[in-house]
Amino acid sequence: MIAAVTLLLMLSAASGTDPVAGPITGTWACQSMNAGAYTGRSCRQEPWLKLHPDKTYDWGRETGSWEYNGGVLSLSGRSGKGRLDTGGKLIYEYVLRGQHYLLTLYRRQ
Repeated sequence: MIAAVTLLLMLSAASGTDPVAGPITGTWACQSMNAGAYTGRSCRQEPWLKLHPDKTYDWGRETGSWEYNGGVLSLSGRSGKGRLDTGGKLIYEYVLRGQHYLLTLYRRQ
């Protein structure tokens, strides 16, 4: 059992993945946005979401702390929740000024 845990930690360190945060840390770029009439619109010009290993994040001018528990990402400065899909993309949903947004982000680094 100890050997398995040690191996997991070694693999996580080699891949740059935090064993607690899972595969969520890193830089994410917006691929598409669904919001009202803008369903599936490209959002490549949007700021990148940077989830730092110290549990802080930057998303454009927005900064704060993040938490990843049970496969759910929460950001202190934004309502809503995120999750990884089966393809490894980050799906983040939130409501802003009464409008529902669904962003699909992909890992950059």
